[in-house]
Amino acid sequence: MIEGSFSRFLGGRVELSEIATKLGRALEDSHESGETADLYIVHLHPDDAAVFDERPETCERLVNYLVQLAKQTAISLPERPVVRLQADEAIALKHIQIEARYQDNTEQATQRYRPSQLTDADAVAQAIRKLDAFLIVDGREHVELRKSLLTLGRHEDNDIVLESPAISRKHAQLRWRYGRFIIYDLGSRAGTLVNDQLITEYVLHPGDVITLANYTLIYGEGAATGERPRPQSSVLNGEETVARPGTTPLNKDVDHSDQGNV
Repeated sequence: MIEGSFSRFLGGRVELSEIATKLGRALEDSHESGETADLYIVHLHPDDAAVFDERPETCERLVNYLVQLAKQTAISLPERPVVRLQADEAIALKHIQIEARYQDNTEQATQRYRPSQLTDADAVAQAIRKLDAFLIVDGREHVELRKSLLTLGRHEDNDIVLESPAISRKHAQLRWRYGRFIIYDLGSRAGTLVNDQLITEYVLHPGDVITLANYTLIYGEGAATGERPRPQSSVLNGEETVARPGTTPLNKDVDHSDQGNV
């Protein structure tokens, strides 16, 4: 894993690997919002920032990490990103805050890349198709995973809509990273469990059982299991990748009179 190389790079310190992880999430979040940021300011406590003052190569290593992550997740970068480390008295020791911004033309001191230099969306899409990953929702709904980023939750703008008051509006997220799907909890009220263990992020493997409030989802991969039965669904077309806005969501037979805002 690239985070491991960062750890070795700083003699086993965990701070840089944490920065890399948070930068990766900031990149993906900005892409999901519709416009990918190209300037990332890392706010650190002055004592933490001082550790990197004599390591000018740190920022370039983090930039290379973002470029590599963009290739892996089929994110198009209009410019080579810039990473800056900034001492900030408002940040607690060993805490990290990422500010994702868009550079002004006067700030851009790097060459413009052609999309083919930074992303390989076709290769990512082919790898996802080859893995043939899917979710079985409550033993009856078959949902194929055909995107590098999918959200699960109660709100209708999620890729997979789970209609229940116990489900948060944005409950969990699936992200494609380094040839695997990883599930992330998005700060949900009920939490996300995998194999009965509460998680914040987890690399999924065939047979893993995901619990989101009162929904049970089983993760599988067709490439690993060979031919598999595809449950018939009255909700999803068997060829649909995900339940999309405007389609019938996956519905629990529950009383919606007490639906919350989480």
